[in-house]
Amino acid sequence: MNNVQVPLNNASVLIVDDSYYNIKTLTMILKHEECNVRSALSYELGLKSAVENPPDIILIRANMSNEDGYKVCEALKTYSSIKKIPIIFTSENNEIIDRDKVFSAGADDYIIMPFSYKEVLARVKTHLKLYFMSMEMEKYNKGSYDEVREFNESLVRDNNNLKMQVKKKTSS
Repeated sequence: MNNVQVPLNNASVLIVDDSYYNIKTLTMILKHEECNVRSALSYELGLKSAVENPPDIILIRANMSNEDGYKVCEALKTYSSIKKIPIIFTSENNEIIDRDKVFSAGADDYIIMPFSYKEVLARVKTHLKLYFMSMEMEKYNKGSYDEVREFNESLVRDNNNLKMQVKKKTSS
């Protein structure tokens, strides 16, 4: 499982940023790797988009137009359908980013602009790999749990059948 390859093609990425330039730059980088990219120009639209159609990963601007990206991240993590989706904050070099706040809000990482093609891909691939591995483990564990439950039910049935057979033999 450690050697899981993460092809980015068809990975669903949501970019939440109020800068067309940032959206265009990130989209260009990710589409080059054949990601399915969509964007939202406000936190409200980003939250709505994520809830209605959960992506595989979210890139969200830490500070946009006097809005608090940390609170939006916390809000995203309250939805059961998206709380496990990795979130990466983006921030301009001159913006103050509180690294402790990034992680306490529930984000998984951050990228400082200007964007480096290799850094964006490395961070996105890393978090997608972790996310996909986590989803695979959940499926595996659920499958194992279901198998154990079914086996336990069959043992209970067999035990009940044996009890009935013993009861018939002892009553005859």
